[in-house]
Amino acid sequence: MSAAWPFAARAQQPRKVARIGYLAASNRVPWIDGLVDGLRDLGYVEGRNLHIEWRVAAGELQQIPKMTADFVSLNVDVIVAASTLVVSEARKATSTIPIIGVATHDGVGTGRYASLANPGANVTGLESLAPELDVKRVALLKQIAPNISRLNILYNPLSPGANIHIETLTAAIKNLGMEAQPVELRTSSEFDSAVELMRHHRPDALISVADPLILFVRNKIVDFSVAQNSANAHEIREFVQLGGLISYGAQFYGIWYRAAYYVDKILKGTKPSDLPVELPTVFDLAVNLKAAKALGLAVPDTLIATADAVIE
Repeated sequence: MSAAWPFAARAQQPRKVARIGYLAASNRVPWIDGLVDGLRDLGYVEGRNLHIEWRVAAGELQQIPKMTADFVSLNVDVIVAASTLVVSEARKATSTIPIIGVATHDGVGTGRYASLANPGANVTGLESLAPELDVKRVALLKQIAPNISRLNILYNPLSPGANIHIETLTAAIKNLGMEAQPVELRTSSEFDSAVELMRHHRPDALISVADPLILFVRNKIVDFSVAQNSANAHEIREFVQLGGLISYGAQFYGIWYRAAYYVDKILKGTKPSDLPVELPTVFDLAVNLKAAKALGLAVPDTLIATADAVIE
């Protein structure tokens, strides 16, 4: 049963050791360290005045409701929910424990936040602006690979906000005179069938729509692109580090680091509804020159000069 204390009572009865529930639907990713680093810089150290309950579903999305129920039974002080999907499940589980959404996509459009300025009773968070950056990703891919004409869009239709990605990407691709072919991936076990469908479309390029499931199978996505000799673009740098061609999106480490500020404010008694949803201000562009060479592509010098990471 979820805690029934009002937020004011929580502020009057602080715990000596703060208890945070961290929930992600993918596997453990490097930018989780941003949260830990941010908390440490604010004076929270695990084993001293902080305890984090880690729950990572590793692509098994059906485990998320049980994991959120664990946090409710443990009566954690705050839940940090990585992605729009996880925020949705956390909101179903509790209307009293504060929830911080991290790297959510179109949180207002999907109903996860009432508005950016006034997000809701027990929820706030930090957006990734991923749908808004879709157009930029398409343009960057076309800049590197000007001859591409058919693009697969690999996405999870069950992910909240997926529709706005497909609408934005399809329009951006068509505006550049190319053909868009969305391909659905609902579970990790469906990846082989998705690959067969993508092969059938004979794409010149692939764009992934990041969500916990897509992130979980990122190795397979990159391997497929390499095997098909397809140019590819993603939201997160880790795809490029695995051999993908290009990525552009919000800097995830910075978002997770900033989430620590929200945790601290809530632990000190601020209501989530009084913390506006924050938009990213730092973005990350990564290019893999080795992947470009293998594809027979020449990355423009201007793009290399502006990239935050160049992998050779």
